[in-house]
Amino acid sequence: DIGADDPVKAAVIEEAARRARKYGGALGTATQSADDYYGSAQMEAAFNCSDWVFLLRQKPESIEMLDRKGRLTMDEPKKRLLNSLRTEAGVFSEVYISSPVGEGVARNILDPATHLLFSNKLEDNAPIDELRAQGLSIDEAIGELLRRRGHTV
Repeated sequence: DIGADDPVKAAVIEEAARRARKYGGALGTATQSADDYYGSAQMEAAFNCSDWVFLLRQKPESIEMLDRKGRLTMDEPKKRLLNSLRTEAGVFSEVYISSPVGEGVARNILDPATHLLFSNKLEDNAPIDELRAQGLSIDEAIGELLRRRGHTV
């Protein structure tokens, strides 16, 4: 359980991040909400070892928590920027990026196949699962679903 506080897991994650950096690698983590990084020692260790932070649209209370805990250098213009991030379902998601070389906002735009591959929506995953159960590979299932939805594959 990654959510339970465990000093051994925290130490492993911290060491993995340090070793990855030492050898030119990186440790990537992802979560639904920035709040998730403060529910356990190991998740906080992962966040604290991060030079790069990517934030999709967050709830206003998550942005306030990041400010209160001092996790991001936050002034009023940055709060407004973070609160302005938008997602247009199936088209794009704006993402705030903070790195050692600067910060800014970008748009994450996925092609239809990649969008389906990473979708967490039942209306996308159920038909893919059905096609997989019929013996199609993930690539074949996505291609077939795209054809059914009128996309050129």
